[in-house]
Amino acid sequence: MNRRTTEISQCELTVMKCIWDLKAETGEVTCAQVMEKLKEDYGLTYKDTTVYTFLKNLINKGFVSSEKKGITYYTPIRKEEDYRTDLLKQSKKFWFNDSVADFVEAVLKLDTITAEDKKKIKGLIK
Repeated sequence: MNRRTTEISQCELTVMKCIWDLKAETGEVTCAQVMEKLKEDYGLTYKDTTVYTFLKNLINKGFVSSEKKGITYYTPIRKEEDYRTDLLKQSKKFWFNDSVADFVEAVLKLDTITAEDKKKIKGLIK
């Protein structure tokens, strides 16, 4: 399934991030767990109907699947790493004319680089 990453809204992305994080912790993910994670991690309090709408959209867009076992459980279809890679590639192409050097320069200017970061970056370049 090859979907454009722009098909997901910021709210849906935040819900998706909760699903990816919860899946790593618990396996199966419920709407209630997503709602709690949204509140804890992002300070977002949505009605359950709103979160169900986001989840339905994510199902329709091929990001998650659902299975009803008394209550409905959600499982990611798209991998977080794959989605993040798609976003980074799009940003590199759009904002930096597909230049890896310009992209990396912009990332390095975002924050102070620690000695540990420098060591890791040097290792990646080799």
